[in-house]
Amino acid sequence: NKCRDQLAPSASIEEVLGVINKVLYREFGLRKNAENYHDFDNNRVDKVLYKKTGIPITIAIVYHEVGSRLGLTLNLVNFPRHFLLSFRDSAGTTLYIDCFNDGDVLT
Repeated sequence: NKCRDQLAPSASIEEVLGVINKVLYREFGLRKNAENYHDFDNNRVDKVLYKKTGIPITIAIVYHEVGSRLGLTLNLVNFPRHFLLSFRDSAGTTLYIDCFNDGDVLT
């Protein structure tokens, strides 16, 4: 609800992603675990939510679920050595979301 409460019904995808980023990374404190990347707990979503640290795929899963609850269709994409999310708008433009790097949007 924290994300939904901050969005106008006519919010653009950029605004929606900005709110998700704000809530997940700045307010909740989710961050990458680059220092202890191979820690087994990085593979468990419950531990990622508890410790607020994770690896690309588990952070992407959390982001995906938040986006889904806001009505977004996000897809997990396996790039070489990295997981991203993708979003395709009605014009066919694809945005890539790097959840491991604070939700950076790549085009």
